[in-house]
Amino acid sequence: MATFPLVTTSVPNDRMTDVNAGGQDSSRGQIQLLGSGHLGEFVSCVSGIRSVDFVKSLWGLVHYDTEVAQSAWLEIFPRAWTLIPAAERLGMESALEILFTKEYHSSQMLWPRSVLPVLLDGASRCEPLPVVRPEILMHIGIRWNAWFHAVPYLERRAESIRSDLAIVSKGGDEREIFRLEGELESVLDAVCDLYRRLKEKDMFAAVWKRRSDAPGTAVGLCLEQQGLFADAQQEYGILNTGATEFIESRTYKSSSASVQTFRQEAMQSASGTPGFPVSRGEVCLWESR
Repeated sequence: MATFPLVTTSVPNDRMTDVNAGGQDSSRGQIQLLGSGHLGEFVSCVSGIRSVDFVKSLWGLVHYDTEVAQSAWLEIFPRAWTLIPAAERLGMESALEILFTKEYHSSQMLWPRSVLPVLLDGASRCEPLPVVRPEILMHIGIRWNAWFHAVPYLERRAESIRSDLAIVSKGGDEREIFRLEGELESVLDAVCDLYRRLKEKDMFAAVWKRRSDAPGTAVGLCLEQQGLFADAQQEYGILNTGATEFIESRTYKSSSASVQTFRQEAMQSASGTPGFPVSRGEVCLWESR
């Protein structure tokens, strides 16, 4: 291994005193600088270092200091994710789900600090965001008290699906639209469940007001926020009655009707309730209130 001599430059002590305001005593009398003439030799020396050499050295460091391990994951993994080809990310996403659901994480469930929230934090910093099932993210947020990572992760995922849905809708691919709408419902259900468990009533109501299809849902939530619970329950009762009558009077058969036809028919309520929704989560919301 080549050694590089150091060039020593002296700095007058009186000048160092002037730089340090307030008369602070300075012990810096010399500044050591790497000789510029050896720069080419240094670059040629480190050019032979491979990624595996760096990783092996890092393995040793992370076992000695948990802070180094956390910083390494948060800084390196998002950068490495951007270098993975899009065709290979699907396999990495499956590997992430397996990593998040390993049984050995349960031993740290009651710890103030554990590995799983750090892993989730690193994944949430990636761009594009890795696709992880919302049930897994919700479980991590609840059981490991990692809601402060799980909620933004799910919200970002919901916005990404909305963007994809807007693009696909222009092409008219009904199957893909139906798949994205179902995925969006699952993600928003997980977000709402986390807000409900956190007692964040305003955030819970805000998400449902945005995602609801029936105007009566937003009306009922507004009445609840104002403390008019009897009026809110009456509104939910009207919606439940319309849902029951609609289910009894309609049957969807995939062989005789397209997805678009079913969606248009489902938006009509048998009891006159405007904009009857087809979302199972919204119907469950009415029943739970």
